[in-house]
Amino acid sequence: MLGKYTTIQLDHVKHVADLLSQKKIPELEVFEPVADFEELLEFVNIHPTPIQFSQNAVWKLESVAARIIEMLAISAHESLSEEEWITLTTILLEYTEYLYTFPDSKIDREILVAGGVLTLVGCVCSVLPQSELWRLAGYGRITSTLITVNPSPDDLHLILPIDVALSIANLQNLPVLNSTIDVYNRTLNHDFRHDNCIKFPLSDDDDVFSYLNLEIPELETVHASVNKNEILAAKFAYTEYRKEYVKAIDNTTSLDLNDDYSSVTAYLNCLLQLSINPTPPIYATTKLAIATILFPELRFREQLISLASRRYKWIIEAFFFKDGFHKDRTFKSQIDAITDFDRFLTFYNSIDDPPQYDCLEELKELIGKSTEACLYLCRPDSSFPTIDGEASKNDSNVTDLCNIPYSDRIRDDLTYILSSGKGGKLPNTLSYAMPDSGYFAMRDSWDSDAQYLFFDCGQLNNPKLDFHLFAHGRQLLTNYNNKIEDTTDITKETRWISSSGFDYVEGWIKTVDFEQKRCIFYPRGGYYIIHDLTLGNDEYRYEQTFSLTSNSEEKAEHKKESDIDLYWTESSGLSNIYVGVVNTNKISSELHQNQLLIKSEEKCPISTSLILFPMKLDSQSLPSISQVHVNSPIDVISSGFTIDYDNTVDLFLISDDGFTQMSTTVNGKRIEFEGEYLFLRGKHFIMLNAKYLKIETEVIVELDEPTEYHLNIS
Repeated sequence: MLGKYTTIQLDHVKHVADLLSQKKIPELEVFEPVADFEELLEFVNIHPTPIQFSQNAVWKLESVAARIIEMLAISAHESLSEEEWITLTTILLEYTEYLYTFPDSKIDREILVAGGVLTLVGCVCSVLPQSELWRLAGYGRITSTLITVNPSPDDLHLILPIDVALSIANLQNLPVLNSTIDVYNRTLNHDFRHDNCIKFPLSDDDDVFSYLNLEIPELETVHASVNKNEILAAKFAYTEYRKEYVKAIDNTTSLDLNDDYSSVTAYLNCLLQLSINPTPPIYATTKLAIATILFPELRFREQLISLASRRYKWIIEAFFFKDGFHKDRTFKSQIDAITDFDRFLTFYNSIDDPPQYDCLEELKELIGKSTEACLYLCRPDSSFPTIDGEASKNDSNVTDLCNIPYSDRIRDDLTYILSSGKGGKLPNTLSYAMPDSGYFAMRDSWDSDAQYLFFDCGQLNNPKLDFHLFAHGRQLLTNYNNKIEDTTDITKETRWISSSGFDYVEGWIKTVDFEQKRCIFYPRGGYYIIHDLTLGNDEYRYEQTFSLTSNSEEKAEHKKESDIDLYWTESSGLSNIYVGVVNTNKISSELHQNQLLIKSEEKCPISTSLILFPMKLDSQSLPSISQVHVNSPIDVISSGFTIDYDNTVDLFLISDDGFTQMSTTVNGKRIEFEGEYLFLRGKHFIMLNAKYLKIETEVIVELDEPTEYHLNIS
């Protein structure tokens, strides 16, 4: 890890190793080793230091801090060979960089112990240039958590590293943050005194200039004035340097013009706070990264480049699904992240010779995926779908992608969507799958009048099979699936099939007590088939509520034809929804205002199908739905129905047990089918997981093996 992902080099390691081997810091003798060097080395060989934050218990902040104390104890009590000192020091510095880079724990106690140990190593390794930022970060974390943790005198693993660190700082006259001294004395009832204090935020001119690398040629005049203690002249010269530097950056109208001494002082204060505690992670890391571009004169620029590079790698891994969606699962978090990433890249591209960031290509790839997720999941009115039933989390809109102030790049497909096809370029696809995030979108066009269904399968810790239908200008139907209270031993599976003529998505939720499957089949531009299967013990009952339109005051109508329950809204001048519930004799359905309740009357297994027809404005043509008898093996759950609409008759055969043999007779014609799912319109068909189809005496399809899908449909 050292070298590529930090600014620590071999000469730094050798320098610290030599220092430790001389045992010139007797204060470390208070730490007694529990293990010896060989045991430590064996552990490290099994668990090499990661370059990203790990959720493994081995890499929790408290565990890493404890192993650092162990190494310092070994250094104080053991005699090692030169090679062993190098190895011990390398591990020590790797662990220290880990604590410095990833302080993002939600537990104050962990932040405190890591802060105390980070401060201690920063004092022990004061010969290193990195130690200054380690100490500053450690001081800040102690200050922010010591009062809330309020350790007892017995919490030596929390208190002792801080005590020793401050003792070493006193002996070496290392600067200590004044707020840390105040909190330390008040919380632990101590009387620690120290003259060399860092006042924070920065107020003295000497403090500000001390954080700048006055050795660079561009600051020669500033350096000379500081040496002569001509502070006003130094400020003037520095302001002139900043103005010239800002002029050289492209797109300066989008920058905060940090071109004078006072604005740089304010920025530096913010920067130091972020280096102490870089949260919220994405925003803070972006600010740190931008600082390395806007302020090449910062004395600790290389350390910040290293810090931001590693944290970006961690953010990509820890905060996003592989498909590019934020693990917070909100569009606001998605837009905010894209904004921050775009902001950094805009600054990065604005200078001729930017610093090297190891994460750059990964970051560009993530921005592309994240932006596509917003584009392809947006509804026909450019709004984002509601997630978890909380509209307050989704007050952002796809147009927000155009309002990112630091980006002058508006994608052609976004232009097409927002201009209703009058400009830009047609998006690459209609329907879109994000199986890692659990999101799926089905649509028939990019017009504002399009049909659109959003399906949310959730995550293992919050499984769901929610969906909502938005078509012809408004939301027509919503279902938030019954929430699972106990997610122990739960599994989740999805299946997605998409072609030019249809989309199919399937989500499974499986627990110890029950299993629930939801399939959604969509012949593009027509209607949606929602098919649910529930398996479980005798106590489990199927129950679902579907909201017809988003207007709770809008009434719906009901009638029954044969074995089919039909429900619809009939608002004049608006699009409407027409729902057919295929009755399996195991369920009942009823209407309350605009709420359609479907529940099981008998124990599992329960299989039910809903046909959802989005109706255009003032549409008068209504479909006719009829159940058909399906012949299948006795142990197979199968169902079938026909939909007569717009002078066409569609047949559906569904097996809930995967590939099987099914047959039925419709309008005097015998249909034989081997597969899982059949859509048949005349001799046009879509078959899923199937290999054989025969109509009357004509074999339409005969394959050697079942295929995922096979179709002949225009």
